Amino acid sequence: VYFRSADAAGNISEVTHYSISNIDDTKKLILSGMPETVSEGSGKIRCILTRTGSLKEALEVNAVVADASGLIKIDTPVTFAAGESKTFVYVTVGNDSVFCGNLQAAFEFSAAGYESAAQTVLFKDDEKPTVFLTAGKNSFAEGDSFEMQVCIDHPLEEDLTVKLGYDKTQFSLASDSVVIRAGTTSTAVAVQVIDDTVPEITKNLKFTGAANNANSGYLVLDVEDNDVPS
Repeated sequence: VYFRSADAAGNISEVTHYSISNIDDTKKLILSGMPETVSEGSGKIRCILTRTGSLKEALEVNAVVADASGLIKIDTPVTFAAGESKTFVYVTVGNDSVFCGNLQAAFEFSAAGYESAAQTVLFKDDEKPTVFLTAGKNSFAEGDSFEMQVCIDHPLEEDLTVKLGYDKTQFSLASDSVVIRAGTTSTAVAVQVIDDTVPEITKNLKFTGAANNANSGYLVLDVEDNDVPS
């Protein structure tokens, strides 16, 4: 930039050159107002998308979300009118009855010639996991031993203690409770079928698994008697 100095008579006495620097003309998209955590069923969320650089023309933005739950949707299209530097972005967080655990949802907003805006948020599920029990087969004889699997349908971020209910006159367990470790979906417990001397018919016996913040599960097994009536 050149500035000219003149005296009272209008005679130019000095020409000075100044250099203007540090002007940021980078074209960027900037996302603000997006929460770090969203809860299932929280409904509509409004955030702001800002663009820098020239505002002369309208701009259409490609808006995507990578969300394993499938419940987070961006209301599209996301656009800037000519002369507009900010626009609202609306995100809908739905609800279902399926347990998927807490997940990461990744948002990205991009446009040709612009630096993209991206943010990852934590999606918090409002369903509980379900405990279920398996034993490999459904029928055992007195005196048998086996390993029972205690499972949940999705890994959790914290350990889960499962209390086991059963007929203690018919079974002996290594422990009446087990812990499913964070990040895993199962553990095992050793079971011994008690062998008595009393003749009985085949029995249907039930195991239950219960835990705080989880739906209970159960397993029904047949126990075949091996005693002969006298």
